[in-house]
Amino acid sequence: MISLGLILAVLAVIGDLAESVLKRSIHAKDSGKMLPGIGGSLDLIDSICFTAPALYFYIKWILLPAA
Repeated sequence: MISLGLILAVLAVIGDLAESVLKRSIHAKDSGKMLPGIGGSLDLIDSICFTAPALYFYIKWILLPAA
């Protein structure tokens, strides 16, 4: 569980950085019009974009391999 937590924490940071690179490449640094100060909807889900698939495959391959 500790190693899974560390892996997910690293993936959350990578997701945040990847989303920032994407927004900077299209020149949309502050894309949050509906919720000012948050940065947009991508800032709310950026870490989930990398951690959710990793957790899914962990559960599928490690916890439930025969299912």
